[in-house]
Amino acid sequence: MRFFLAIFITLHVQSSLAESVTIEAAFGDSLGLSESVAATPLTSPTQDTGYDLRCDGLGTAFCQGQAGIKFYSFEDDPTFLKMKAELVARNVPLVGGVKDRYAVEYVSRLEGELLNRIGTTTGKLKADLDKLLTRLPEVWPGTPEEKGLVRAAVAKASILSLGELLTALWKDGEAENFIKFYTKMFVSTCNKENGPAVFSYNAFKLDNVNFITKAPIVPGLGDKLVIYCPAVILSAHQNSNDLTQLLDVLTFVLGHELTHIVDVTQKPQLYGQFPACIKKSYTFPLSEAALSLKELSADVGGIHLILDRFKGRTHVDTYQSLRKVLAPFLCLNKLPQSFSRKRLDVFGRNPEVIKALGCQGKTVPLCHQ
Repeated sequence: MRFFLAIFITLHVQSSLAESVTIEAAFGDSLGLSESVAATPLTSPTQDTGYDLRCDGLGTAFCQGQAGIKFYSFEDDPTFLKMKAELVARNVPLVGGVKDRYAVEYVSRLEGELLNRIGTTTGKLKADLDKLLTRLPEVWPGTPEEKGLVRAAVAKASILSLGELLTALWKDGEAENFIKFYTKMFVSTCNKENGPAVFSYNAFKLDNVNFITKAPIVPGLGDKLVIYCPAVILSAHQNSNDLTQLLDVLTFVLGHELTHIVDVTQKPQLYGQFPACIKKSYTFPLSEAALSLKELSADVGGIHLILDRFKGRTHVDTYQSLRKVLAPFLCLNKLPQSFSRKRLDVFGRNPEVIKALGCQGKTVPLCHQ
């Protein structure tokens, strides 16, 4: 089974007018699962879980074994395959050229059917997801003044599914070139290498500003847009097939993207000694250092939001839930020095993660905000 490793990039899309649009996006790569490493199991009631909660090398421990984890792919999903066959029958191109209104129908139907299978809709999800906008400042690990900076920065953001974004973009039935351009860009951002509509990306953030007119891309929405892709729905679908798992995944993924609004490049004053510690403790290729630090800083919000959601769960339940959120995106064995491996180590050394898993005294905290 393939899975998609979430690494984060800045995507520059060139228009025919030689302008560019910047999107903070999550992209996938096809890699294998990491091999188990020697670690001391934590004594805890792990009955029937298929894996133990381990405190030695906590970040790597999220990748122990394969029990309870599926690595999502649309290639064997019946809803996707049915819709793909319909598009082929209609002679709609599946590679590139995604720029017209049919994309709205296609993406919205795919989202709708996937969500219906776990008993919800994008509309029903909206109330839960909008809470992340108010909750992120509350869980931010800083002073009241720093929380206020976060609150002000995310207050005007909007969270939408890809289908909701496309529907809003085309709501008046317009077909201006800029709408076609943005439609193609948005769909391509959620699509693995613009390939056969496999949708491997997780989420992305962008400014709601038309690069030509400087007006909002979609009037009536926030000045920052955080968009989640159909693959996020599928990842939750395959692992638990319930709304709880979907909200777990969306909390971390969207928490990360929301934090890009105040990441270390935007609000460095929020991060104290965190950047200096990362630079001292981890080695990154020079070409990747700034981007790696930016992504690790965005994880700060994702970590605190997901742990806030997991309050009240046992150590083992929290561990199992974190595995289902993180493993399909971050576990690998072919690149032991990769960014994802280091990202997991930073995650596992966060003192709040250590506390939530009952690993105090067994895992050494490092580089936390």
